Formats: sequence, C-alpha cells, structure tokens
Amino acid sequence: MRAGVARTKSNMVKWRLKNEDGKCDCGERQTDEHLLICTKNPIICTKDDLIQANQNAIDLVTHWLQYNI
Repeated sequence: MRAGVARTKSNMVKWRLKNEDGKCDCGERQTDEHLLICTKNPIICTKDDLIQANQNAIDLVTHWLQYNI
C-alpha cells in the first residue's frame, strides 16, 4: 500500500488479471487511495500513517489482508 501498487480490484483489472468492474464492496472504485478512506475500514488511516508505519497503518493493512489486498 505504501508504494501505491496494492492488489486493488482496480489494479487487477488494469493489469488484466481479473475481469471485474474494479469496485469495492462498498460500491466505490477500489483504488490505492480508496483503501484509506473506504467506509468499510475499521479505523482512519492517512498516507502519513503508512509512511510512518504506525499502529493505524498496521491495523489498516491487517484489515485489508483479509481481502487478499
């Protein structure tokens, strides 16, 4: 996620690895940026949190790992 090339649905479609619409379960387009603001997130996380690799970032990444992202 820190590098901006997560296995989001949008990226998987772009890389032609999946034939989906690229949308998140919440209905929005699932991009790297969307992973930070998705309403399905259990916590609020910013790009600075990811850079610092603080507890918010760890919790968010752990959450999205459940979805193989």
